[in-house]
This record gives sequence, structure tokens and C-alpha cells, in this order.
Amino acid sequence: MIGHPFLAGLLFAALTVPAIAAEMPLSAKDSDPDKLGWMQGFPPPPDKRLRAADGSFFEFPALRYSVAHMREFVPTINVSRGTGAPVSLDYRRDPLIDKLRFLPWGSNEPMTFSDAFDRNYTDGLIILHRGEVVYERYAGALKEDGQHAAMSVTKSFTGLLAAILAAEGKLDEMAKVSDTVPELAGSAFGDATVRQLMDMTTGLQYSEDYADPNAEVWQYSAAGSPWPKPEGYTGPVGYFEYLTGVQKQGEHGDAFGYKTVNSDALGWVIARVTGQSVAELLSQRIWQRLGMEQSAYYQVDELGTAFAGGGLSAGLRDMARFGELVRNKGRWRGEQIIPVAAIADIQRGGNRAAFAKAGFDKLTGWSYRNMWWVTHNENGAFAARGVHGQTVYIDPAAEMVLVRFASHPVAANGANDPYSLPAWQAVADYLMSIKTQ
Repeated sequence: MIGHPFLAGLLFAALTVPAIAAEMPLSAKDSDPDKLGWMQGFPPPPDKRLRAADGSFFEFPALRYSVAHMREFVPTINVSRGTGAPVSLDYRRDPLIDKLRFLPWGSNEPMTFSDAFDRNYTDGLIILHRGEVVYERYAGALKEDGQHAAMSVTKSFTGLLAAILAAEGKLDEMAKVSDTVPELAGSAFGDATVRQLMDMTTGLQYSEDYADPNAEVWQYSAAGSPWPKPEGYTGPVGYFEYLTGVQKQGEHGDAFGYKTVNSDALGWVIARVTGQSVAELLSQRIWQRLGMEQSAYYQVDELGTAFAGGGLSAGLRDMARFGELVRNKGRWRGEQIIPVAAIADIQRGGNRAAFAKAGFDKLTGWSYRNMWWVTHNENGAFAARGVHGQTVYIDPAAEMVLVRFASHPVAANGANDPYSLPAWQAVADYLMSIKTQ
């Protein structure tokens, strides 16, 4: 699952899921963007140029460069950090973390945390313990002052913004979506509640099966493309217009279905309630309040609409600041930035029975709430997750925030979860052992 409708449209002509599976990918070291020389030179030689229009910029191994350079390939809108000085992070680096050993799922061979870094094609990883940086490492095309595509981690920002508005009484989560966005009255979203939208339990005729050329995701991709439509195109223009034509399938509230269009519909609801785009609201409510080092940015369609389902790019340390805000239930440096109730609602989790119907057999017992993935494990961990290995993983019991940016050749998280989730638990266990000493 690529999980990124805009990129999917660019990739379709050049790359398919079967094609990915059929080729043995280069290792992390052999696919290093600097080693391969992508976009180096003035101008780069023809065989080292990456192009967005034909999708080549997001084929592996080229994607290992482009994930850290999205703004150079597609139009974007800024998420301003404001004009104040950055708030520095405190450091207490722990060299033992790289040496931690764990068992990947389905394996009898232990792996070190350092080995997993490369195994997962990691571009950047940072760990905070009690607010202090205990681990920070970069690779690939990501530098300390760079930004990286967050992919579907973006959805969790959208969900949190909605949870904030609900906690403040500005958004009625039990209201029909069409009460806020009348343009959606004739679509599948019209009679869904905002809460069903936030938890992705809407019944939609919409497939993100990228192996199926007739899947609705390709029409969504065409609508969201920022470039002029080809001659003869008669479909919708922009994300919002596409959403008005989504048809209903099944009953709302019956089952969890991970479908990106829910996030963009929620982004429309948020914009209509606040009079601000998700980019403007994220800047005002979070980015300018935390003393971020860098502004972030969203990819946009040709109408300038931010892609609320997967278009955010940001710096690694800034994502760690965001994670720490969430871990501390909306409190940052002595100030309550967002309502405690918004975070508590995420941590409660969603309907586990509805989640189980989605078929994520490796995530047994998990749920989905406000566009966050909730593990319901003993530590109460929950996460924002995106394809190719993006994550913001929060473990309250271990007082840990872990953020990873990556460029794994396989989009689906099932390719890296066996080497990621047990690694996160190993770090949490280690940090908890320090806590009790």
C-alpha cells in the first residue's frame, strides 16, 4: 500500500506493486543517495536527474533522495514556525541504545538496534526520554537542517487538530459531515458523523489497491495532481471536488477502513469550522507555539489545497518536539498548548472490534482513534504511522518519544514492522530499567 494518492498518480505509469516485489532492492548502504549521485552537479548529468512529472523521482532507489527534497519537485504551502527563537532540546546521549538486542517477528536471530537502523532504510531517528534527547542519527539524504516527507503521519496531525476543536467545543463530533460541509451532502460522507470520519469507520466505495488499475485511488490521484490536466480530462479538479463524488458502500460505523479520503474530508471540515486551512491552523496552534527549528510544509493540489492525508514534510527534531507535546498531554514548557482532553481521547483508543475487521493481522488488539494507531499494550503506546517507514511512536510508561523518517523500498508498513515494533519495545524496556535504578 503506497498510501499517498498524489504520488500514486505520478507512479502509476512507471511503477506497480508487482514490479516492486519482483526486484531485489539495493541495501541501505548501496542505495545511499550521495553514493548514487542523484541531482548532483550544475546541472546534474542526465542519468542522475529525477523528475516529478514522469514519477521517476519516487521510484526506489530515487525515493531515498526525494523524500528529503519534496519541495523541489512539487508545489507546497508553508507551515510557518513564526519569528521567535527556536526552543533548544536538552541532550543526554546514550551509546548503549545502538547495542540493544531484540528478536524480529518470526525470527530466532537477534538483531541490534543499530542493525535495524539500516535494515529499515532509516534516514533519521531521534529518541527522547523524559524530554531529553538520548539518541539522534541521520543517514540517506536527510541532514540535521533538512525536512523529510511524513507521508501518512500527516493524518495524525489532521486527526489531532479535529480532536482539539472537539475538546474546545468548536466541532460537534456527533454531527453529520454535511452539516458542516453541505457540498458533501450527496456523497458517501454526507450522512456519516464527524466522529466516524475521525476514526475512519465510514462506509465508502473507495479502494487503495494500487495493483488494480481501476481502483478509485487513481481517480483521486488524477484529481489531486498539481499539474494541468491532460487533454480530454473530464474528472474532478482538486481533492475537495473529488470528495463530493465518493459513493457509499456498507454502513458507517461498522468497520475500520484505512482510506486516505477520510483525512482530506476531515481537513475540509476543519477548514470550514475554523476558516483556516490545515496548514494555517497547524502553524497557529502548534508550530509557532513550540519553538520549532524549521517551518514545515504541505504538498498542495492545483488549487492550493493542502494534502491533509499525506502531504506534510518537517524536520526530525521538530517532529520530536511535537511528540513530546503529545506525550505530556498537550503541555509544553509549563504551558498547556492543547487541551488535555484531546490527547486523552486519542489514548483511549477506538473500537477494537471494528479495527479487527480491517485485516491488520499483525496488529492484533490495536485500534484507531482520531487518526492515531493505538497499540493497547501494557505501556499504553500509540503512534502516528506512514508508509516507507515514517513513525512518531509514543510510549507513556517508558516516558519515551521515538521519531523515525525512512525510505524503505516497500511502501507497506508490514515490510518494516517486524524489525521496528520489537525494536521500539526493546528501547522502551531499557529506558524503563533506567527509570527504576
